[in-house]
Amino acid sequence: MSKILAVDNDPFILEFLKDVLTGKGHEVLTAKDGLHAVDVLDEHTPDIIFVDLVMPNIDGKRLCKIIRAMGKLHNVYLVVLSGTLDEERESLETLGVDQFLSKGTLEAMTRDVLSAVQRRKTPADIAFPTEEPHQKQSPALKSVTKELFFLKKHFENIFERMSEGIVEISEDNRIVYANPSALSIIGIPEEKLLASPVAEIFSHEYRRTVLEIISSMDGSPGNNTEDILVNMNGYQLMVKALAVTDGGGSSIIILNDVTTQKEAEAGLKRRNRELELLNLSGRAFNSSLELDKVLVTVLEELRSLIDVLGSTIWLVEPENENLVCRHAVGICADVLNGWRLEPGQGLAGWVVHHGESLNVHDARIDFRHFKGVDSQTGYEIRSILGVPLISKGKSIGVIQVVDTAPGVFDSTHQTLLEWLAASAAIAIDNARLYQQARDEIRQREEAKAKLDKSVQTLHRTFDGTIQAISLIVETKDPYTAGHQRRVALLVEAMGKQLGLSKDRIETLRITGLLHDIGKMASPTAILSKPGVLSKNEFALIKEHARVGYRILKKVAFPCPVAEIVYQHHERMDGSGYPRGLSGKDILLEARILGVADVVEAMASHRPYRAALGISMALEEIKRQKGRYYDPEVVTACLDIFQSGEFCFE
Repeated sequence: MSKILAVDNDPFILEFLKDVLTGKGHEVLTAKDGLHAVDVLDEHTPDIIFVDLVMPNIDGKRLCKIIRAMGKLHNVYLVVLSGTLDEERESLETLGVDQFLSKGTLEAMTRDVLSAVQRRKTPADIAFPTEEPHQKQSPALKSVTKELFFLKKHFENIFERMSEGIVEISEDNRIVYANPSALSIIGIPEEKLLASPVAEIFSHEYRRTVLEIISSMDGSPGNNTEDILVNMNGYQLMVKALAVTDGGGSSIIILNDVTTQKEAEAGLKRRNRELELLNLSGRAFNSSLELDKVLVTVLEELRSLIDVLGSTIWLVEPENENLVCRHAVGICADVLNGWRLEPGQGLAGWVVHHGESLNVHDARIDFRHFKGVDSQTGYEIRSILGVPLISKGKSIGVIQVVDTAPGVFDSTHQTLLEWLAASAAIAIDNARLYQQARDEIRQREEAKAKLDKSVQTLHRTFDGTIQAISLIVETKDPYTAGHQRRVALLVEAMGKQLGLSKDRIETLRITGLLHDIGKMASPTAILSKPGVLSKNEFALIKEHARVGYRILKKVAFPCPVAEIVYQHHERMDGSGYPRGLSGKDILLEARILGVADVVEAMASHRPYRAALGISMALEEIKRQKGRYYDPEVVTACLDIFQSGEFCFE
């Protein structure tokens, strides 16, 4: 006999596998999700593992990777048992799975599971099963499953492409998901990272703080933590924790890489400290971070220090290394502004190329002087003093002063100009950093706008998916076409009348559109039967609430849609179905949905009777107010019809 581990978040499937396998004498261990499975595998070494693909707290694909990374499980027989094999076919073939089984009827799964246990690993097993007729799901239900699967994949793709690191942790602070950005930052393979305590990815100095911000969340909507700055593997990260409000107790850790930003900030701080040590000229340069204003200030300070006929600032263009006269004052300023020199051309080009100061007493006899300047300006330049602007060890330009007389500038002028150039280079570099920062801010704003647009598109896609599922249900029962849509409109109006929040009203709308999804499992002949249903037939119809719950509970809605659908046929006195709940044990949204469902059904045509009309429907809920239906909900429904605020199309 074998030791077998079954992993599935569906208690029914776990119980089914346990019954089938223990009945054959096997020892069966169970796990409700991937994280629980890792805990079980720490203490047990099974011979065979059955894994579902779609699970919370480490999904099936990632669990398979973890299993194959465990040395003691190298030879374990790994079987995937899932309802989404068609959609996952390509991505599953690299997981080291020994056999793939599709979820179908209980009879088919019993046969396939026992066959897998008996055969273990043969070459023929390592393939996807061929779906036999008795294994097929109904086309409509398969379509719904496919729609929900691709909705899940859509959300996963968004996380996979985010530049921020996203880490999901369980209620006990263990990692159950990390997107590629997070894996890159953390530097640990996914199969080693998952199921480990989140605190261990941080160094000791940050662990207590991280755990404190996680524990400070109570799981309520919007309860996010303040960002904290941490260092990790050479990255500087802003870390934020967000509560996931799905009732599962999980949280999201966002790792935002701000290394470049912090380095730029540190650079600016260093520049500011240096500027504080400079004299009045340096502080004047720091009065503006706009490059053009800084250049004007440099030349104004230069003129106050040295009495010259003309002065210019030339800056190197990074893209082609050409020198451009960015600002000029004095003689020929209009001609020189915007002038370009090729790399190394003229005295200014020589200064930049060599990174050295140059004092020329008579430019007429210096071969390096570009005579084109004289011909264009009409002046014969004799004295030229050029000093490089050095930033981070590289020449970024030159400050140059000129005069028409020979031998005007001496070593004192050169020292003053070099001192000024040092301060000016810092100011110019700061101005460029400021411009870069502004460009980055603009780019971030553009990126945020794109992200906001993507979120809006996602909301529209989600709503379209809900609408599509609702239409699929209506194709099953054409006699009630439009019922879910009209119920959705009515519950929205009732929610507004009751003063509910926008989020709860949206929840009502979604449940209105999906409340009869369980009828996909009801026989069409019963749904469209023109006569009175038998006891057994009605019992089958009543199962639609339970079936709807099973379908919807696997979808990560931000609200309890599945539970509301489960309860919408419960009544205040406990006479409803399927669980006989009563009073306040029934969710308010379910009480609202129950009243709206009755009103629309009575007011509309059914195959076994003609429409009874809205008046009779309202009279019915009024008569059963307090017995079957919540009095406050009934009053709200009566008010919106009687005031004319609402009517069915």
